[in-house]
Amino acid sequence: MAATADQSVEVVTAAQLSNEQVEQVRGALKEALGSDIAFKCRVDPGLISGIELHSRGTIVRNSWRADLDRICEELNRVDYLQES
Repeated sequence: MAATADQSVEVVTAAQLSNEQVEQVRGALKEALGSDIAFKCRVDPGLISGIELHSRGTIVRNSWRADLDRICEELNRVDYLQES
């Protein structure tokens, strides 16, 4: 995930994060990216559960909504192949 000091990452969750959870996110991002980066949190109840990271050129999805979307795509693909 590309982010610089002038580009923040948006952390999207299904519910509001506690202060402790925000600090856990901060630590995980620092460990993954090698430095502190700016980020903001946003709540999207449509995720159902999980977390997404959005930056200018990248979206990392790990949520039930993303899993359900992938399952639906696969089922549609299988149905299409069976009709062919």
